[in-house]
Amino acid sequence: MKENILKKISIGSVVCISCLLFASNTFAFSARVEETSGKDRSSLEYATQYRILVNNIEPPLTTNQTEDTKTFGLKEKESGKTVMITYSLGSGFPNDDGTYNNVILWGNFAVNKKYELIINYPDGIVTKNEFGEEKIEEKHSIVDIFGRDLSFQIGAHEVGGTDEIGFDYDLEWKMVRWSLGRMKDHVFNISLVAIGDLGTNPKDPMIQSSLRESSVLDYRWHWYWPLVKYTYPMGVKCKFAEIESTQDFKLVDYTFKFGFAMALPIIDLPVLWWHSFAKINMPFFPCLFYCGYTFASELRNIDSIQSNIRGNRLDAELIYAFPIWKDKDFSIKWWAFYNFENQTFANMVDTDIKFYFNQDRKAGFIVGYQKGALPPEFKNSEAVKTGFTCNF
Repeated sequence: MKENILKKISIGSVVCISCLLFASNTFAFSARVEETSGKDRSSLEYATQYRILVNNIEPPLTTNQTEDTKTFGLKEKESGKTVMITYSLGSGFPNDDGTYNNVILWGNFAVNKKYELIINYPDGIVTKNEFGEEKIEEKHSIVDIFGRDLSFQIGAHEVGGTDEIGFDYDLEWKMVRWSLGRMKDHVFNISLVAIGDLGTNPKDPMIQSSLRESSVLDYRWHWYWPLVKYTYPMGVKCKFAEIESTQDFKLVDYTFKFGFAMALPIIDLPVLWWHSFAKINMPFFPCLFYCGYTFASELRNIDSIQSNIRGNRLDAELIYAFPIWKDKDFSIKWWAFYNFENQTFANMVDTDIKFYFNQDRKAGFIVGYQKGALPPEFKNSEAVKTGFTCNF
């Protein structure tokens, strides 16, 4: 009798202690569906129209848990149908112990449905929450219309070998984006792009005087490599109207450009290894390469400026940008131009590091270096630059 009483007391004590331990942790989270922006690596990587943001997860999840889709279970509330999660990833900065309070889920989601999300913790502990039927707000103000997919960069630089000051800007507005296919892996973008490199004395042979404004149609197919979990998109890029001019508009060329686009596979593995070592959990573009034919037609040439590279030519462009620290990005751009008729070649390399002001990584300052020549005059120059960058 005494042994049974002691056994019951022991079992009761264990149950009470377990309950206290369970009660000491708050199991909770919030979630919502949002439209993917198409800007960051994750959106390009899995090419889904919507994603689920899971925030304020308590207790936080380990890196292995965030990257294991079995940690999460998703059902449509009304039909009870299980919804497949194609990929999951910890979001934002990790805690000191490497855990995450925020996770992003990718899959074939919708904004007009009610969902039930389950997070499975070890030892059989489960927490769930209902969400969905989000309303995508209509955009009315100019800031809202332009701000969602507008990015710009402006800077100044000292041109080597002169006493002049140069200026550069890079503006891109993604007007339209839509996806096709069962997995939304065919992505189309229409955008307006304006890139300029000019100076206080455009007649100086060492000062670039290059303005390029274009309308761009970009199509990419996100195909999956069997040995890696990332996709490397390929497709075509068409600049069906690009104006190349000097800053005083004394020389103006119209160009039509059509080329192939491809992300270079495997080349980003060292960056991924560095991110794993430094615990930098941020999406980024793969290294993109464009190459194609450019048809050029002279619209204006007041001073009868001549250049062996002007005219029909082969153009190539390489772009690679990635985070090197939590508040720093590195990027390199390379443009190459080859004239078939004159068999002449010119190129420009532009590299910089962005230092962001805060963790949202929307604004910061830039230091960089550039060397080479740009259309339409193709004057060679070299410069160290500094400037400001902002994304909306």
